[in-house]
Amino acid sequence: MPYSSPSSALRTAGASKPRRVAADRPGGPSDDPPWAAEGPPAAPSDAASGDRRLPSGPLVDIRIDEKRFIDGDSGRGRLVLDRIRFGLAPGELVALLGPSGCGKSTLLQIVAGLDREFVGRIRWPGLKADHQPRQGYVFQNPRLLPWLSVRDNVALVLDHSSAHAARIDSLLDAMGLADFRRLHANRLSVGMQRRAALARAFVVEPHLLLMDEPFVSLDAPTANQLRGLLLDVWHAGRPNVLFVTHDLREATMLADRILFLSDPPARVIHEEAVGLPRESRKDQEAVTERHGELSRVFDALYCPGA
Repeated sequence: MPYSSPSSALRTAGASKPRRVAADRPGGPSDDPPWAAEGPPAAPSDAASGDRRLPSGPLVDIRIDEKRFIDGDSGRGRLVLDRIRFGLAPGELVALLGPSGCGKSTLLQIVAGLDREFVGRIRWPGLKADHQPRQGYVFQNPRLLPWLSVRDNVALVLDHSSAHAARIDSLLDAMGLADFRRLHANRLSVGMQRRAALARAFVVEPHLLLMDEPFVSLDAPTANQLRGLLLDVWHAGRPNVLFVTHDLREATMLADRILFLSDPPARVIHEEAVGLPRESRKDQEAVTERHGELSRVFDALYCPGA
């Protein structure tokens, strides 16, 4: 079934023709990523995302040749992800967008190391060999422990949290949670719980922040406020961000690059640089204009002939 265009993706404007991205099968003629002939992914810059090349290559290189789930009745493997390969330049924010159930969350779990039953590899060429990558994860559900305070939930992911008290308090303040730090998590609104989940993900100072629809189920003003908070906090450390969304406008506001996935078994069928300068990410007029252009790409991919 084709991916139906959501209401947020109905604006249309001129856009470039979609470019399909190739990937190699295991044992294929090349072990190089799709961008190898052109150089590594462009590193985002404050002036304009995608204008500057990094000679050092990507921070993380993701190769998933295949991921299968075993059917409980037949015992057969069902192919979920097929020949997915991409890299993230240092400081780059990348959105994954595609049909429901195509495997976007599974892809995040593989990158996070939560699912190791796949063919492929996750490499970190941008880190020194003796450095372990630090990753933060924001799930669809905030996953806070209700019997702990907000502050204790944020501190939970740290070893020797007392040594990082200033960092915890700074993040709670940035997220507007300073006055609620001693409240139990179950006393917070959904929006405040999601702020706490963001603070917990950032407190480890991640090299890579993974987010699985972090603003789903929120009303539009609250979600938009949290997107702005995310950009503000991101700016301090500039980690890589890989996030799943079904909202093309959200991807336009946050991402430097959007990867469009197919129906399952999912492959990257197109990628598009957003190209908005950092200072324009909160400019609703600029976001709306670029969103309209990307909507044409979206419709060409998922609603041909509509």
